Amino acid sequence: MSLSVATWRNRYRADEALSEEQIRGWDEAPRRMAVPAAAETDVILCIRRLDLVTRIRDSDGTARLGMKLEEALDAVIAAALRDHATAYKGADVVLWRDRREAIADLLHRAAAGDMSRAWAWRQAAVLPETATRDARDALDAAVALVAEEPGSAWPILARLILAEPQAGSLTALLGALSAQQWEALLPLGADDPAPVAPLPLSAADPVATALLSWIGARPALAVHRRDALARLLARATARGAVPSPARVAAASATVEAIIPTEGVAAVTAAVPHAHTRATTPGAAEDAPPAPDLPPLAGPLATEWGGLLFLLPLLATTGLAEELDEALPAALHAIGLGLGAPPDDHGLRAFCGGTWPEPRDLPEQLAPLAIAALEAALHDRLGPPDDRETWLPDLCRRDALLTIEPGWIEAAFPLSFADARLRRGAIDLDPGHLPWLGCVVRFRYA
Repeated sequence: MSLSVATWRNRYRADEALSEEQIRGWDEAPRRMAVPAAAETDVILCIRRLDLVTRIRDSDGTARLGMKLEEALDAVIAAALRDHATAYKGADVVLWRDRREAIADLLHRAAAGDMSRAWAWRQAAVLPETATRDARDALDAAVALVAEEPGSAWPILARLILAEPQAGSLTALLGALSAQQWEALLPLGADDPAPVAPLPLSAADPVATALLSWIGARPALAVHRRDALARLLARATARGAVPSPARVAAASATVEAIIPTEGVAAVTAAVPHAHTRATTPGAAEDAPPAPDLPPLAGPLATEWGGLLFLLPLLATTGLAEELDEALPAALHAIGLGLGAPPDDHGLRAFCGGTWPEPRDLPEQLAPLAIAALEAALHDRLGPPDDRETWLPDLCRRDALLTIEPGWIEAAFPLSFADARLRRGAIDLDPGHLPWLGCVVRFRYA
């Protein structure tokens, strides 16, 4: 996080008139003060206006006033950063945990026509300075930004889907985005060589479950948004991976099974113009403030954060592609085979962020996979010194995990940094893993 101050104004209240020389000296104080040191974090703190109050004596010089202002500013910023886990937000101070949260806020509010945070979006560089106050322009900018960052697109959309009960964010998106914008946000991959069976109406994935619930509760709107809903449902049931046209067709069939066209004919006939085209978000002064998105869950502690180091190695063993749909259950079996507790958050992250549904797997799958991973580590790191294998020490590492749909981040203590792992490219950010449907990031703090 970087900190800078664009404008500073001093105002003085004194019992007696101040000399021009003294005022000039005090006016120089903000120029000489040091902006509080930025924390090593992805947090984005935007401040439109901040009132700092301090007392000074006639005898205090420029340096003394600068020190007092620096302390006051430091205290305010520290309080905002300390409270960011509870979504510290106000009219003049907005804090987002990271860039993805800022983009999600922009997409959500622009879809609802709320431009009250345009100043903060501009400060955070997610809305161009040239953008107008019209929410349509902001929505176009948000869609373009999300489309340019494919690894972040699904985590952002998944968050808005899950926030629907508190913020109405999915309804706003479906009402505001055009078919072309949905295509930009949710592109399709190559077609499957074989037809895809209809998707099940029940799904363990929380995003798919939320979509199915929304469709069942709003048939009149869903029938006119079936194409967008099919893309969303296909992405959710593909663990966030880019779906094929055949999978989207299967998702569309699932949507039709919940809301057959003839089932909503009476509803649409009664209100023939309702929801037949995307609504247009209005300008800032035409729309009330949109509800806040619910705060993101805090980090989760695990003693098995090193399991995530094995994910990039799976691609080198060929296991990821070979297991395909059975991959989450196989990862769960591998993690248990390595000794991870069955309810550990590190194991859930290793499985892609959600607990997999039980599947019948070959009895030797986990031992063979563990042997292949050990061989891959041996190739990268060489012999494991006086240890029998690399795996125990590698997997048993304390970490704080951020687990969201399509996004997993592990923060390891700085004391755990190991030059051997870096030389073997073991702890480098894997980025987007299509077969897992997640972006995986590592950092030391």
